[in-house]
Amino acid sequence: GLDARFPVCIFRKLRGEPLGLEDLGEVYPAVASSLRALLAWKPAEDPPREDIGELFASTFCLDFSVSYEENGKSCTEELKP
Repeated sequence: GLDARFPVCIFRKLRGEPLGLEDLGEVYPAVASSLRALLAWKPAEDPPREDIGELFASTFCLDFSVSYEENGKSCTEELKP
């Protein structure tokens, strides 16, 4: 027989069961931990609503953009300007 070990989430997926953050953590623990930190984040103070995006970006050094290479040139596009 085939001696292969699969994460439990693979079997859940095969049975058609919904997968969640805990399943992601089984396969990619660091990614799941980072996502938990993002989901749990709340600003320390109560900033104006328009400043929250900038505060989030400066806290996590993240923005809503995608980088890709096209014809040997690096490009970055904002996903939500």
